[in-house]
Amino acid sequence: MKAESVKITDGVYWVGALHWNTRSFHGFAIPGTTYNCYLVFGEEKVALIDNVFSDGMIDQLNARIEDAFAKEGREVNIDVFIQCHTELDHSIGLKETIDRFPKAEVYASPKGAEFLEKQYHNYSDVEITTVKTGDNIDLGGKTLTIVSAPMLHWPDSMFVMFVEEGILFSNDAFGQHLCLSKRYAEDYDEGFILNAAKKFYANLVVLGAPMLRMKLQELTDAGIVDQIKMIAPCHGQIWKDPSKIVKAYSDWATGVCEDKITIIYDTMHHSTEKLAYQIAEGIMSEGVEAKIYFMQEDFESEVVNDILDSKAIALGAPQ
Repeated sequence: MKAESVKITDGVYWVGALHWNTRSFHGFAIPGTTYNCYLVFGEEKVALIDNVFSDGMIDQLNARIEDAFAKEGREVNIDVFIQCHTELDHSIGLKETIDRFPKAEVYASPKGAEFLEKQYHNYSDVEITTVKTGDNIDLGGKTLTIVSAPMLHWPDSMFVMFVEEGILFSNDAFGQHLCLSKRYAEDYDEGFILNAAKKFYANLVVLGAPMLRMKLQELTDAGIVDQIKMIAPCHGQIWKDPSKIVKAYSDWATGVCEDKITIIYDTMHHSTEKLAYQIAEGIMSEGVEAKIYFMQEDFESEVVNDILDSKAIALGAPQ
């Protein structure tokens, strides 16, 4: 097939896959998603960061890899694989890619190496180098620094910082489940993208909030936050202005709320529903936003999205 790569800076290309028609992920409704992978060209080595899901996605990845090498005027050869996370949507295509480039080095966190071997028995013959925060991978004039990020959102998760260009490859953190034609968050309405990022956080990252607060502080103390010029996650849009999503994550992780109350109810004969409506009227009369969810009809993934930044919730159920 034919599929184009997208150059995001000198020597760095998006080579991921667009999954236009997927509508469910971890139990919540989504309008499609992307599996973002990135090629980084050094003077001596080329690295592929992360991989793709199944259902033909590997064909897109391979086509975009071919396109990126053609644009660079280089023979196709990947020297380094960096697997930041081993959940299936990031790793099903990895073994096929390794088989295509068998001499390439493979890097993962200690848990990542363990999970790959347990998930896929055919990884038993693959030598995986384990890495941790502060370890560097030199591609020749370009340096990739590892940042361990356990529980954001799996125990194996890690980030990769492209030092010379200030690009943070953040895996699942700072992502969104969206499938759009253009690659940057800034190509679309800011509120639309931030709401998608909020839904992603509320459904996938929120349980790691304590670790997120620690990681943001660690990155700040190390001066890395100030060095980040772009954030390239594994799902959704790339952030050319990282400050907006970093601030949003900081707010969500520390419990910053809007003047909003979310009402969640079920009802048998509409009496609980009538009560929910009256509660909403009272909330609105005080100038506070009210959100109502009827649990026989509404998706849980939308409910938690509003719970995340509500100052209070009201629950109603029939007896």
